[in-house]
Amino acid sequence: MTSRGVEWLSAAADDPEKCRAVWTEDPCRPCMLPTGRLFDVVVVNERLGLETFDQLLRRVAPFGPALVDHKARCVGFFLSSDSQKSFTHYLGRETQTPPCYRYLNTKSVVVVPGPMPMAGYRYQWLRAPTRRPQANPPGRETDRCHRRVNPGGRHGDSGSCPHLLRLRRGSPR
Repeated sequence: MTSRGVEWLSAAADDPEKCRAVWTEDPCRPCMLPTGRLFDVVVVNERLGLETFDQLLRRVAPFGPALVDHKARCVGFFLSSDSQKSFTHYLGRETQTPPCYRYLNTKSVVVVPGPMPMAGYRYQWLRAPTRRPQANPPGRETDRCHRRVNPGGRHGDSGSCPHLLRLRRGSPR
């Protein structure tokens, strides 16, 4: 991860200076950051997320940072903050039976890998932030997610969503 990526990501922390100090001391250390102010995160199951990530790379589609939580078996895609309305709009255009996902915005947090996670760590960057992302078009991730889970018009994996990346502040969950 670049120093501009660290700066942008740590700016989301409640105490950005402390976050940067922790990462200076231990760049492998994961950190819990609030979502909704600088970015939102869409979380999908690992299989769907990795396939979507692969398709976005192959098609050279613009998208922001992405991470994987190996233990929870899920992938998170970073979007511009306040993208939920647009994301659900694009998802609704694609299918009446969307794949299972969690949308993290205000009052949620996400655990992000440190700037330099080691191989085998629970949290890994699939695509680390290198700078403050441009506005990420949520429709691209939505389209790719649905096409990967529903390539032939069948609804794919509708099992329960992993939710270890999502914690609601102030809620009993």
